[in-house]
Amino acid sequence: MTTRRGLAVHARSLLANGRLKEAHARVDELLAVDPGRLAPSNPDWCASLAIVLHDVARGGELMVAVRKAHRANPWVLAAQAIAKGEFTQAAAQYAAIGSRADEAYARLRAGEQLALPSREAEAIEQLKPAADFFGRAGALAYLSQAEDLLRRAGSKSL
Repeated sequence: MTTRRGLAVHARSLLANGRLKEAHARVDELLAVDPGRLAPSNPDWCASLAIVLHDVARGGELMVAVRKAHRANPWVLAAQAIAKGEFTQAAAQYAAIGSRADEAYARLRAGEQLALPSREAEAIEQLKPAADFFGRAGALAYLSQAEDLLRRAGSKSL
């Protein structure tokens, strides 16, 4: 039997590797779970579920599942922010929880959103702590993305 965590992480991995159709299939499996048990309250898998749902343009389905489950906690709030594409808010929520890896990823995604000429300072504010975390963690692919975005945002000092 596949666990919810396994499905969520597998869907995120499939998505990261461009296997969109298969990622959708894993999401369908997750969303078929009893909504009372689906609400993302577990740090092992809720961030992955929210990221995948956002990236396959199905974030609204997370909102429906959470409403059906009648659960609200810091993990749910962070997941909802991710699913809605509110990455700066999600980063703040993950920081409050103490989930540094999820916070860094949310800051990376916020930096992507803010990488506009008029919002460079905001992008840099999100990207620098993300790059610092990824560098310390040895997450080289994410570090490379953050550094590239920082260069494009005009930051000379990483």
